[in-house]
Amino acid sequence: MAASWLPASAWEDPTIRPYVPSRFAVCASQPTPQPDDYGSLRIDRNRVFSALPARAADLLRGSAEPSTWGWGHRMLCFDLTTDEARALAGSLEAAGIRPDATDTNYYWIEDVLLDFSPYMPDGEPDCGCGG
Repeated sequence: MAASWLPASAWEDPTIRPYVPSRFAVCASQPTPQPDDYGSLRIDRNRVFSALPARAADLLRGSAEPSTWGWGHRMLCFDLTTDEARALAGSLEAAGIRPDATDTNYYWIEDVLLDFSPYMPDGEPDCGCGG
């Protein structure tokens, strides 16, 4: 533990606080993305939006940019503030969609997976998706 060998003056503020991210990457993926005209796998953007409850789709519409993150297929990733991510999760839960029992960062909506990944202090999302 660093506190055992660093002098107290080494810490600007020694108070321990939980990390609260200011942004989240929310990425939509499908287990079976479709090949596009060039043979690349892609997620069906229309399918993502049609699977979402109306309020959730409204929160995300227009902000998605294709990303090559993850598992060799494309994902739609949304860059949201923490408040926007909370509103999105709230809209899913209001529609009866609960987080996955084994990982509360995941929401399954039909065949679409939404992954809520906080941006870490280094500026990268903590998604483990090889971004």
